[in-house]
Amino acid sequence: MIADYLAAETAPIRVFHDVGELESSNTHSRWLDHVLTGKGYDTLYREFAGGHDYAWWRGIFADALLWCFPLRSRDRSQA
Repeated sequence: MIADYLAAETAPIRVFHDVGELESSNTHSRWLDHVLTGKGYDTLYREFAGGHDYAWWRGIFADALLWCFPLRSRDRSQA
């Protein structure tokens, strides 16, 4: 998958990437973040004390949504 990102054109997206310290893929996750950052993606990479399960996702789900889809002020006169 990382090779595909290296070869592809950069897309206009933000990437939120959380990984638990108890997961076995941390090295790959760090490498993917390095590749995405190097290609110019707007990324947020964090490692947390946990694993890959719902108990941890629940606590970060709102953070991920707010990062990927930031709130923008709206002109209320056009509403």
